[in-house]
Parts: sequence; C-alpha cells; structure tokens
Amino acid sequence: MVASFPREAPILRYRLYDHRIPVARRRDLLWPVWAYRVVAPRPRSRRWNFLQRAVTGLLLRGYHDDVAIADLLHLHPDLVRVVRRQLVDNGTTFEDGLVKPDAARRLRDETFDLAQNLDDFITGYVFQDPFSGLLLPRLASTIETPDVTFDDRGFPVLLFNNRSHRPFVELPTGAPPATPTPRDVLDAVTRFERARHGSSEAFEDDDRPANVARRVDRVNFIEDRPHLMFVSTYLYFEEGDQDWNVCDPFGLRTSPLTTVVKRRSRDSKNLAAFVERLHERVTPEGEASYASVLDRVQADAEREVERHFGQRAQEHPLYQWLLECELAHQELRSASDKHAERKANEALKATRKLIEGVLAVVRDAHATAGVEQHLIEHDRTYNARRLDAMAQSLGFVTPLPERLSSVKVSDVYAMANRAWTGKLRPLLVATLIAAYRDARHPLRAVATRDPTFLHDLESAIHWGGGAAHVPNADDAPLPPAVTVAPNARDVAYRALSALCFTDPSALRSFGATASPAVGVVDEPLDDGIDDLDA
Repeated sequence: MVASFPREAPILRYRLYDHRIPVARRRDLLWPVWAYRVVAPRPRSRRWNFLQRAVTGLLLRGYHDDVAIADLLHLHPDLVRVVRRQLVDNGTTFEDGLVKPDAARRLRDETFDLAQNLDDFITGYVFQDPFSGLLLPRLASTIETPDVTFDDRGFPVLLFNNRSHRPFVELPTGAPPATPTPRDVLDAVTRFERARHGSSEAFEDDDRPANVARRVDRVNFIEDRPHLMFVSTYLYFEEGDQDWNVCDPFGLRTSPLTTVVKRRSRDSKNLAAFVERLHERVTPEGEASYASVLDRVQADAEREVERHFGQRAQEHPLYQWLLECELAHQELRSASDKHAERKANEALKATRKLIEGVLAVVRDAHATAGVEQHLIEHDRTYNARRLDAMAQSLGFVTPLPERLSSVKVSDVYAMANRAWTGKLRPLLVATLIAAYRDARHPLRAVATRDPTFLHDLESAIHWGGGAAHVPNADDAPLPPAVTVAPNARDVAYRALSALCFTDPSALRSFGATASPAVGVVDEPLDDGIDDLDA
C-alpha cells in the first residue's frame, strides 16, 4: 500500500466542465489512475459503400422505384433491393424508403470529406481505475499539469485560478490491475468520442466478429508498464440533493468517474469520512447523516434480497449484481419527487445489468453455439416466423415482440458463440433457440407457468436500454422511468429465480466469463448531473 503521496506521480489538471456549483458545496479531489500510452484507430462516423451512397442519393432526389434506380445506376433490380434492405438495417432509411434526416446530413458531410484518411490513428493515454480495474471511457492526447507544491505532511497543494487548493487524496493500493486488452482500449476510445460529440454523431459500431477483430487488430500499441498519475477534479452536492457526484476530470458534462468513486467509498473509510464531512456542511441541521442513510439503504436491500431468494443468496455468483439492483430500487423508493425520475433511470440500468448476468450464466450452462444456423441473414420475415414457431412450441405467447424477432443474425452469432454480452435481445434469441433444441433447458419450464415471460423480459430490456442510452430522434417515446422501473425489477427477479437460482454452486461467476479482461466504465446519461451509481 502507498503510505504517502508519491511525488514522482504526475498530477493532471484539465479544464473542467462548469456545473455552477458554489464553492461551499464542493471539495477538491485527487483520484489515482494507471495511465497506459496507446495507439488505436480513431473512431469514425459510420460510412456507406459506393452502392449504398449512390442509392441513397437517388432516394433523396425522389426516386423510389427499384427498376428506375437500377436503370439509372446500370444495376440489376435485385441488387438494388438488397442495397435498400441494407440501408434499412443500418438505419439510413425507414421501411418506406424515406431517408432519415440525420442520415441525410451525415451523407452530405461525408460527400465533402472523401479525402479523410480511413487509417487515421490516435495516440494518447487511457486511464484505469486502480480499485475496480475498469478503464475510464476517456483518452488524453496531452498531459496538462498545474503548479504543485507540497505541505509539511508531503501532500500536494495545487495552484490554479489564483488560489491554492488542498485536495483530498485517495491513495492507490497494491500493484496495477490486469493490463487492458486491445478490445478494452478500442471500447474506451470509441465511447470517449461518442461522449465528446454527443448523441447526434453515430460512430462505427458494427459488431460482426470479422469487423470487430479487424478493428481490434489495429490497436497496435498498449504500453506494458503503466504510469501512476492523479487526476484533479472535485466532488460536489447539488442544491437540494442528498446524493453526490464527481466532476469529469477531462472536461465533459457527464462523469463516469462518479461510478468508481462511489464504489470505492463503500470500502475506503477515509473517502467515506471525506464525503460525510462535506455532506454535514451542506445538510440542514437535524437531517440524517449521509453515512446513516447509506447504512439503512444497504441493510434494507440485503433484507429484501434475502426475503426473495433465501439465506443462501450471498453464495450465488450473481449476488453482487442482484444486490446493486435492489440498492438502486431502494434508493428510488426513498427519493423525493424532484429526483425520482433520475433514480428510476439508475434502477433500470442496474436491472438491465442483472438481466444481462442472468442470460450470460444460462448461456454458460446450456450451450448456444451454432443456434444462428436456424435463422437466415437479411430475411426478417422468415426469422420472425421461425422464432414465433419455436416460442409457440414451447408454450410462450406469440407473436413475439418485433424488436425481439427482428434482431440481426450476425448479432445472434456474436452473442451465442463468444463470451460477450451487451446486446441482450440477440442473447435472448440465442437462449430461446437453445431451449428449443435442448429438452433440459430451464426456459422450457418457465413457459409452462409464465407464458408471457418473453414479452415481459423484452420490455424490461427495452426500458433498461432507454435508461442507459440517449434516444434517437425517430425512436418512439418511452413511458416515464419511474412508472416502469418496479415492473422491470419484478421481471428480472422472475428471470433470476426461474432460470439460474435453483443451484448456485453449478453456475460460474458472470464476471469471470462474460466480461472483457478489464472492461470500461459506463457513460452516464447527459441529464445535467452525473448520476451513474451501479
């Protein structure tokens, strides 16, 4: 353990986002990170091939007949139909052939940027949290440091904005965690570019195995020995809020660092005391202390989990995800009206994570390899009929939701044949097909007593995705999160109980098999405050 501040460690200070937090409601913080120098492909906007570009251009000019487009481009009409189906699948056009407004803008922008280097690389540092081992979805191409002196105890005093600042320092423990994989680095850089540009920009995200492997292979340098650094930021309470957040050290509005700092506060007495002191300063006299509130919520969550799943719940590999889900819902129940919707979004994200764990451990226990062979690529009508027939034969209500039956076959392949998660509908489809061909699959027993299960689980996945991602302009509006979060929790608990809670010892840990070697912290929703605590 590092007993004193390592003076040789650089302190990074970038221009922070102005949350307009009064000085009395914030305290400076130095957070340790392991910095890896990397060279990775720069994420770029999703591009069209020349046929897709040509067909899209004619659609924008009012040509909608396949034969007319084929004549103008000297192509076979069948090829035009294939290209138009690809344009629907990649989000360029609606089903009726109209080009989506954002796709038209991106096509126009790329038309004037054809000289852009497709093999452009970005060089910089990615940062790993020393306690959780997760990468922050941030990349810094330069190292910016403030003026620093040291006090009598050897701790840093930062000089900026014509003032001296004595931050709280959380010291790292032990050696660096596992080195990030190329996939982790690519994921972190891509998420950073998305967060930096906002939801209006769509970046290349084709998850077909061949394309993922190609992009991962282009991450051609990850430093073997990381450098210990500290990022300068501040922790704050917003006016009227009992919850706290951490300002993003790299200048963006949302801060994934909030996630890892909150996790660490559960184990670090010094950090918890630092938060408690600030909370006491901003809390009116007579209100419960922040530490006591946390203890009460934690105890309530543990009792509720035990009530649902028995005393052996803590032995289950998914217990941590289960407890975090229940904690999020306990916080939702105690939230004021002002913060209820935000807490409901947190609860939905934690619920989605629990569902992801359930489907992952079921996949580990009941093989899904090769299930994609029951489907045909780019034939949604056939696939929907095929999946409906499977579900009906097992006893589930059909037809299945269109969002479930229309998943891409390439996504089903990726979720079924590799230890990946993240795309839950393809993973659920793979589970359904596995149950169809395996008489011992636990999903078969679910159908006999819960025939609406697939519909309910898909809805919970849909609500969780809405809470975790910024919606597209053409997405149908979702119901208020506060109204659907309790239902989503109930569905997740039904799934956990029915699919993988019968024999905890027979299941491997979700985190050990389904996650990357390191992983990347999720980006919070840009709703004005940093609200991710999962």
